[in-house]
Amino acid sequence: MSTVPKTYSETKGNEESATASGGDAALPPPPAPSRNWRLYGNLTTQALRIGVLVLVCGLWQLSTSLGWVDPFLVSTPWDVARFLVSSLSSGDIWPHVQATVTATLIAFVVGSLAGIVTGLVLSVSPRLNAVLDPYLTIANAMPRVALAPLFLLWFGLGQTSKVMMGISTGYFILVLNTHAGVKAIDPDLKTICHVMGANRLQMFTKLILPAAVPAIFAGLRLSVVYSLLGVVLAEMLASQAGMGQLLQYYAGLFQVQGVFGVLICLSLLAVAGTAVVGAVENRILRWQ
Repeated sequence: MSTVPKTYSETKGNEESATASGGDAALPPPPAPSRNWRLYGNLTTQALRIGVLVLVCGLWQLSTSLGWVDPFLVSTPWDVARFLVSSLSSGDIWPHVQATVTATLIAFVVGSLAGIVTGLVLSVSPRLNAVLDPYLTIANAMPRVALAPLFLLWFGLGQTSKVMMGISTGYFILVLNTHAGVKAIDPDLKTICHVMGANRLQMFTKLILPAAVPAIFAGLRLSVVYSLLGVVLAEMLASQAGMGQLLQYYAGLFQVQGVFGVLICLSLLAVAGTAVVGAVENRILRWQ
């Protein structure tokens, strides 16, 4: 009894079916970590973080107690903690916190929006990018410390000079990150959009802007910190209120515990701002 020879497609299909049914190439995906295991990992990480903080504070206290370091120069963790409790409970520090946070928020929002718009415009207009690129590079290379006295001269000692200083530090970060995010788009995707008949508006809304969002959020996480640094720098030079002015005040009185206390508050503000941006990013970019 004769057999009909199989074609190549039939043979290939049988091989793929056999592989999918029991071959080594079709191994099941590794199981996702359970919720309890993730919770255990998070708790372990938090415990290690607290352990590092306790170790640093313990070594700090021990070095001053044994006379290895002069407490007048570095204070002690206990003195810094007492300063923070006293300042927060009395309410003396809150007006300065409010002044710094307000200026930082305004600088962050305005600088970020301006930087994103500039980066997108330069990305979709190569000729304009070629013309303005050297000027943006020169402006970004200018040290912000040198610009601070000019802002104080132009805008006075109020909020405006601090806001402008914060904008100058955060603006260029968003310009560079947005432009880099658009440049990283796969050219094949642009070609496919052109072949499918997409116009310039559709290219921008469906491809360019969504592809640049991750890079934009990476710039926002940096911008919120640098906006705070710019505001504090302006406050340290000359200001009526703010954490920078308070920092300069305690440094002039050689109150090291006050200096460290203000620095801790500034660090917590930066961490809180970065956490808020990260939470918004996770919500918007859930598809990733």
